[in-house]
Amino acid sequence: MWKPRNPTLQSNPLVVAAAIAITGTSALLAADWLSVDRMQIHRIDATEAPTLDGDTFRSGRRNIQPYSVMTNEGGNFDGKGESRVDIRAVHDGIWAYFLFIWRTRRGR
Repeated sequence: MWKPRNPTLQSNPLVVAAAIAITGTSALLAADWLSVDRMQIHRIDATEAPTLDGDTFRSGRRNIQPYSVMTNEGGNFDGKGESRVDIRAVHDGIWAYFLFIWRTRRGR
């Protein structure tokens, strides 16, 4: 006579823990990847390439949104101060040009 079975699912605790760890790590890595800010280096014509004359906004960098970075505990601040650094970048296909402007609590 055929006797119905009561199927039970048993799992190995190590396999379950590994699956949860892989899923959680994948979710954290994906969230980190999607939350990273990226600085864009805009392309300009070679005729608009900046010159090193001290006028920082004459060239094509004027209309570019800066990428801001906060720094802290610098050597000039005795480990206590902070600075915001604005970075603007352009390239002409051959060279890349960067402009760094930093501000501290005491001015520039």
